[in-house]
Amino acid sequence: TPMPLYTFGFAIGQLETLKIKAKNANIKVLYREEQSSGLTPKLLKEAFSDVADILSFYESKAGFSLNQNSYSYVVVDGYMAQEASGFSLVGEKFVHTVLDDKNENWFIAHELAHEWWGNSVTCANLSHFWLNEGLVQFLVAAYKQHLFGEQAYKNEINVAFSRIARAVKENRVAPVAFHNEIKEQDINRTMAYSKGALVFYMLREKLGDEQFWKALKQYSQRYKNKSVTTQNLKFIFEQVSDTDLTLFFDTWVYGQEIPNLNL
Repeated sequence: TPMPLYTFGFAIGQLETLKIKAKNANIKVLYREEQSSGLTPKLLKEAFSDVADILSFYESKAGFSLNQNSYSYVVVDGYMAQEASGFSLVGEKFVHTVLDDKNENWFIAHELAHEWWGNSVTCANLSHFWLNEGLVQFLVAAYKQHLFGEQAYKNEINVAFSRIARAVKENRVAPVAFHNEIKEQDINRTMAYSKGALVFYMLREKLGDEQFWKALKQYSQRYKNKSVTTQNLKFIFEQVSDTDLTLFFDTWVYGQEIPNLNL
């Protein structure tokens, strides 16, 4: 199975194993012993209780199952949120945060989403990095809408917008995607993550739910285990919706304009 090189990694440590029930998938949580982490199997089951539902949600949006039908969360010291191939590293401090506030489950949803968007469907180069991160950040908001309701969705989009507004004040504005290839140090992460998420939010508003989710599924299925560019995404969304999106992409993706949101 083709896999981008950045997803190759490993974790070494004295780790306990907890199995999470999920339909047609083997989900594990690997964690340090309680005296080091403050986490017990009971607490971890509570923290990761939504994983099966998250898995089902993403499979329905992508139109295909988790690769190899297995996934592991490796719970490590401190703050960490990093996807790899078939597993992710997540920080113990994040786990304790979600135990205090269920709404803070973003890191569980975000890293798992990368198994479809980022690891399976991956950007061809860093000029299209938003197809990994902006899309996943949007999908976390969409999952929160599914789990918690409309206000949770709007709250996530507002968080993204506030980060963009801060970048504007600090004169850190850039396009979301580029026609020319850029290097890693040239990535504007606020634009790739937060404005990228906002672009998908606006695209959903423009096309409506039926056309938007149909297009996303076709895009995901067409490019499963392949690399993509922004133009690939644009083509699929135009084809499915029968809408010319050139102005939309030139303005919001390749341009530097910042939208006004009234949520």
